[in-house]
Amino acid sequence: MSSLLVALAAVWLAAAFHLLRDPCGPVALLPALALGLAAAVVRRRDPLLPAQIVLGAGLAGALAMHFFFPPAELPFPRLAGYRGFAVMGLVLASAYLCLHLRASLQRARFLLLVACFVVLALAAAPSWSWTFEAVELMFAGLFLGQLGGSAPQLAAGLMLFTAPLGAPYGVVAAAVLAVWSAVLYGDRSARWPHLVAPLAGSAFCAVGLLWPGSVCEVPALGVGLFSAAAALEGMS
Repeated sequence: MSSLLVALAAVWLAAAFHLLRDPCGPVALLPALALGLAAAVVRRRDPLLPAQIVLGAGLAGALAMHFFFPPAELPFPRLAGYRGFAVMGLVLASAYLCLHLRASLQRARFLLLVACFVVLALAAAPSWSWTFEAVELMFAGLFLGQLGGSAPQLAAGLMLFTAPLGAPYGVVAAAVLAVWSAVLYGDRSARWPHLVAPLAGSAFCAVGLLWPGSVCEVPALGVGLFSAAAALEGMS
């Protein structure tokens, strides 16, 4: 149950940014805060399939947004290649519907998905600062993807593909996600991360509600914190 709740929170925040264009308003933050607190209180492990479905749908939606609505500042010569890699990401995401792949193919599927994100980030990056941010997020995603199972890989993909690059404090937010993901990976067998991880996402929402506008510059941080919690809850 906890994995489903934090997965819903991550997808809701991502949708609020890409569809509602309001990543720091009450409509985005209140439902995510409620879901994060509920996940911290419930603390019950249920079948992971519902969470995987939510994460997979969120990841597919994020890739579709990349295809249909590429960054406005993207130069025209890069547009076709950008959309091509978005389609490749969708193909790789659809491979998660294959439930009986060999372990080596499962690992290759995830690594290629991460590579698609890196290429998309580099194609859209107008400056080297965006590239550095993309590399930080790549390491965050790789740490989460090593937790085991499909859910952590889908959660890592959702974090990577929905995170908007180029925010004024985007490099700092990406660094926080990379360090936090490494901590969760290092202490994945302990009990405290399963409580603190959803609370970290909830704290992001609470800060945004108490101090309006304080999280507008780093909406990727909220998506990433809840994605990390979903990855931890969904590890096999």
